[in-house]
Amino acid sequence: MTSLTPFLSEQQARDILVDHFNLNLQELRKMHGYEDVNYYVCAANAAGSIKEYVLKATLRDSAEDLDLQNTVMNHLRNSGFTVPEPMISREGKAILSFGTMRVRLLTYLPGTLLCDKQLNSSLLQQLGALAARMDKALQSVNHPRSHRELIWDLRYTPKIREVIGPLNAQDSMLILHVLNKFDQVVRPRTSLLRESIVHNDLHAMNVLTDGTKLTGVIDFGDVVHTWTINNPAICIAHLMMNQQNPIEVAQTIYHSYNSEFPLTHDEKQVLPYLILSRLAMLLAWCTYYFNEDRKNGHIESFIAPSRTLLMRLRSESRFLDAFK
Repeated sequence: MTSLTPFLSEQQARDILVDHFNLNLQELRKMHGYEDVNYYVCAANAAGSIKEYVLKATLRDSAEDLDLQNTVMNHLRNSGFTVPEPMISREGKAILSFGTMRVRLLTYLPGTLLCDKQLNSSLLQQLGALAARMDKALQSVNHPRSHRELIWDLRYTPKIREVIGPLNAQDSMLILHVLNKFDQVVRPRTSLLRESIVHNDLHAMNVLTDGTKLTGVIDFGDVVHTWTINNPAICIAHLMMNQQNPIEVAQTIYHSYNSEFPLTHDEKQVLPYLILSRLAMLLAWCTYYFNEDRKNGHIESFIAPSRTLLMRLRSESRFLDAFK
């Protein structure tokens, strides 16, 4: 498989920050990244203020993809949300191109990832309310690139049929069960579901906290125009994994979301099946990509938890009645 991870040396990063953003560097260090190359930056700007940034380099995302992300982040920032701010270069650009590599400088958000904290009902309620407020705020936003086809868009759940062939019999049966339910319950209602731009990857690895309150949202790489209900479905699916009482977790997030941004009757009907669809997507696509790249621990980390939860929910009759 061809690598989509760009090469950006520390010296190249320094040159970009000095030459294109006129920063006086105080600290520069490489951060963890799955496909992009990220550098933590602490620097003084032209006014002499010390600020923190993240320099991001990508081969995967086109300039149009990045402009979509920037548009959504800027709109959310202007609406009062704490999300990264794209910085403008000396040339007046938010996206710089160097051959096939695209580079952005974003403000750095301090905090701890929600996945590194012990979850409690307060944090789960805050997460549901945050997802709802974001979805409301993005109702008025549009962007030509938001209508792209993305494999992680739950509208394209049936595409996982293309990759279940090599899976073991147990995983294939779990996924085929979800696909049948998608066809029976979700597909007939698609014209009745509200649509908008959504974050599409709002879970504990992309939300920051100080331990008591949620403090920010990061990683807008999967932003897409789709069914609005997909956003809480994805959030709930991820937060249910590895939990002792997953249905209680789901209900806490759901009730908080629904209080802030009430779901329609049809959205409530499809929600449990979209949660199952996200889990099936994780199991299918992550297995597929892990088989191509055995060193990708991030992708591998979703395989067993999604399988375990799918097996558990299949025998949990009260799951389908949890979102009334």
